[in-house]
Amino acid sequence: MPGLVDTHIHAPQYLFAGTRVDLPLLQWLTTYTFPTEAKYKDNDFAEEVYTRVVRRTLKNGTTTACYFATIYTDTSLLLADIIDKFGQRAFVGKVCMDMNDAVPHYKETTADSSVPESLSHISETEEELKVVENMFPAYQNYTDLYDKNKLLTSKTVMAHACHLSEEELQLFNLRGAAVAHCPSSNFSCFSHSTLNPIVRSLLWTDSLFSLSALGLDDVIGNFEVGKEFDALLINTKASDSPFDLFSADTFEYLRGCSSNKNCVNCPADVCNSAQEVQRCF
Repeated sequence: MPGLVDTHIHAPQYLFAGTRVDLPLLQWLTTYTFPTEAKYKDNDFAEEVYTRVVRRTLKNGTTTACYFATIYTDTSLLLADIIDKFGQRAFVGKVCMDMNDAVPHYKETTADSSVPESLSHISETEEELKVVENMFPAYQNYTDLYDKNKLLTSKTVMAHACHLSEEELQLFNLRGAAVAHCPSSNFSCFSHSTLNPIVRSLLWTDSLFSLSALGLDDVIGNFEVGKEFDALLINTKASDSPFDLFSADTFEYLRGCSSNKNCVNCPADVCNSAQEVQRCF
């Protein structure tokens, strides 16, 4: 089957994945996330965690990913090197942040210039909306803030988007920007989590649709002639498989029920080019 796509991963937060979920978003950031991410200035520390997160995402079948790193350029580049080493296809975004009164040692003197390809967050919680409104009262809404600063384009992937107004959704659609839905995170933050048909809403299982937002749908995503071979070899009879396969089952059943126990040749032998087909099979 085609490799899976994850359009929103915070690589440094893998260190405490599945834990520290006892606080609302903004308090969670200042209590846990920013102090942890400040540690990634250390190359050795960053290398250990980043190596593990890339290996784990590959083992779980994610052959294409969008990663957030931290404010540190050197270790953000290190993450890219590790991704290249393991053969994963990925985008890596260095965090740009020059405001952080809560954790002042974790910010930059000046934010780097923005680039046309942007990964960011929008409207994750109602408390966040109020903070943005107070900080930037001249803008009509959260989406207008990004749009007026030329950060809402067809090359933009925004995470969460739980509280967008109808006007904001229409603007997303007009600009061709996409939303990385992140349902597990949205529910953890007690945010309303809904998909809207007028906006490109990306889920981990919708690989080809996610790839269209990343400009890669003409390169990978299915087995059309001329595309690069980016695939997972699935063993439906793997030991301790989490599902039972029946004759009437379809690919959708396999995609929804399988786990890393069913992935063969991951992470070291993920097939991502025509030259590797023979080695993988």
